[in-house]
Amino acid sequence: MDNLFIAFAHLIQGLAIDHLHVVGDIFDRGQYPDLIIDRLKGFQNIDIQWGNHDITWIGAMSGSYICMINVIRIAARYNSLALIEDRYGINLRRLIDYSHRYFNEEAVF
Repeated sequence: MDNLFIAFAHLIQGLAIDHLHVVGDIFDRGQYPDLIIDRLKGFQNIDIQWGNHDITWIGAMSGSYICMINVIRIAARYNSLALIEDRYGINLRRLIDYSHRYFNEEAVF
C-alpha cells in the first residue's frame, strides 16, 4: 500500500511542476555534478542556464586545453580533484608529481 501512495505522490509531483529552470553553476558546487545532470535528464520540461564553471567543463570535455587547465585549477582550489579522478577516471598523479617537483607549496591553496 505504501508503494501505491509513493507512486501517486510522484505522479502528482510530476504534474504539479510545469517547467523546471536550473540556474548554474552545477559543476564545482558539490561532489557529484554528473549525477545531478543524470537526474535532471529525467525531467520532461527543463532548461538549464549554464554558469561560467559549467561552460568551462563543457569546453574541457570538447577538447579545449585552456578549459582543461582551468577545470584542474578550479578543482584544486575547491578541493574537488577527486571528482576528476574518481568520477571521470582521469589520473592526475603525474601532474601532481610534476607540480611538487617544480613548484613550492602555497598556504593559500
